[in-house]
Amino acid sequence: MSMRGRGLVAALLGLCLTVAPGALMAKDKLTVDLVNEPSSLDPQVQWNPDSYFVYRNIFDNLVTRDDKGEIVPQIATSWKYLSDTEVEFQIRDDVTFHDGKKLTAEDVAFSVQRITDPKFGSPQLSQFNKIIKAEAVNPTTVKLTTDGAYPALLAQLVKLSIVPKHVVEAVGKDAFNLKPVGSGPYTFDNWQRGVQVTLSANPTYWGQKGPFPTAVFRAVPDAATRVANLQAGTTDLAVTLDSDLAAQLKNSQRAKVLSVLTERVAYLAMNVQKAPLNDPKLREAIAYAIDKEGLVDGILGG
Repeated sequence: MSMRGRGLVAALLGLCLTVAPGALMAKDKLTVDLVNEPSSLDPQVQWNPDSYFVYRNIFDNLVTRDDKGEIVPQIATSWKYLSDTEVEFQIRDDVTFHDGKKLTAEDVAFSVQRITDPKFGSPQLSQFNKIIKAEAVNPTTVKLTTDGAYPALLAQLVKLSIVPKHVVEAVGKDAFNLKPVGSGPYTFDNWQRGVQVTLSANPTYWGQKGPFPTAVFRAVPDAATRVANLQAGTTDLAVTLDSDLAAQLKNSQRAKVLSVLTERVAYLAMNVQKAPLNDPKLREAIAYAIDKEGLVDGILGG
């Protein structure tokens, strides 16, 4: 299965995920074990991996990343800078939401306005609050304005899901979360709270069709249980295993460990304005004292 920044596998890229050897072959249902159930399926009212793994298959983003990590078109086909603070995006004219209504620039502008509205209270606000204006120039053109030069804009927009203005305004935030409508390769089927979310392949998807007719995302908080499910063949793919659990699958005949890179950066920050950390020599000594190779090999399993 192609990993394209859209669809099931791309949405499930994590620090360490596992997959049963036959899971990516043709089959009627893909079963995925997450750590927790989604906190929300409205893509603009949460920011956690388990929710993202599910809703990323229901919604398209303005732009996305390819297998090499390059920013590439998705709903936007192209873009150009009009100035340091204005970017104009051309929008696909062949995309429909799951209810059959056409996706237009109005939906893109609405999605930006919604997530950047402080009153809406999106936990993703800090990632988009440099945008001060979003307007539909015509049905296939959107212009975004930032409060200054913002080189990270496109990198942030790979996380912007496009929601249907007509549905959200008609039903409200709470109802939209219960029955989300997007334009992605999978449509929402049902959500059995505390147990699983079921999606169905979108037969009219404008892009690469979903490879599995049905996808089930289950909440399995215990990592050892996720491993046991893989070994038993009751799940096809499990996410978020530490190096010790992954090592248990090294010689497994039923499961394979996949390690992938992420965009996440974790770091230790020091207050260099106060003594004694204002001394570069001390900071250098700390850097030398940290056994980086030991952390990688001993804790992260290489």
